[in-house]
Amino acid sequence: LACRPPEEPCGSLVVAAIEGCAVECAALGGLLLLDASILHPPAAVDPGISVRVCVARALCRSWVRCGSRLSSEEDAWLAMGVEGRFIHRYIRAAFGSNEAVHELAAERRLLARISRLTGGGRPGDGPIALVPSVAELERWGGGLHEEQRWCEHRMLKAAWVLRMIEARMKERDNGRAAVAQLYSRLVPLRPVPRERVLRSTSELFKAIRSEYGLDLDSVEEQWVREARPCPAVQAGFAYSKKRFVAEVVVVQAREVGGHSARAGPLLDS
Repeated sequence: LACRPPEEPCGSLVVAAIEGCAVECAALGGLLLLDASILHPPAAVDPGISVRVCVARALCRSWVRCGSRLSSEEDAWLAMGVEGRFIHRYIRAAFGSNEAVHELAAERRLLARISRLTGGGRPGDGPIALVPSVAELERWGGGLHEEQRWCEHRMLKAAWVLRMIEARMKERDNGRAAVAQLYSRLVPLRPVPRERVLRSTSELFKAIRSEYGLDLDSVEEQWVREARPCPAVQAGFAYSKKRFVAEVVVVQAREVGGHSARAGPLLDS
């Protein structure tokens, strides 16, 4: 199938479904490869949803890689985050708010479970940082393989960190416009002045602080630079004669890699 979507960065798009494809779904420039099995996955209640989300993710990844100007592979979490937020919005737009809430809840549970069990690509290592730490790089001989860098843990966490940043920015006047502008500078598919392009994690948080008047240094430290597990929150209700009173207890995990797992900005907003 060949088509020419009006916003396709590569000018045209060729979609090919292949039996026994090495990957489930991949986009290479203007070529989209699908494993034929995902067209009718046996476990899916509605095959249309899973295949559409898979195709949307692959297309978004090709657009992000085409447009982003990241200065280092260690900042790849920014591309992962943009991809993840695109998928969140696509699911809401394509399938409705109920499906979006369901998918977000499932993704949040998966992220919490993965952060407790795995890290650095190996079971039992604990959580990993979005920007690979020196210790993680040294553990793997000075660098990470593409599959380690784009591991499920980082891909899930990156989208949720950008989601937190969005929430903080939207509290300000013209916050939605600021968020849209920020993404257009991260992935400039349309012409953007060279000095306005965001190429690294440091440039992102510097721009948020200096241009949008929001200090998110704690977010950068706790959620991007450091390898901390997700906070565990246990909630229960205590009954009084006149009303229900909600009691919320924040359960702190033990220290991992020398850092305590305090909840940080997640519970501030």
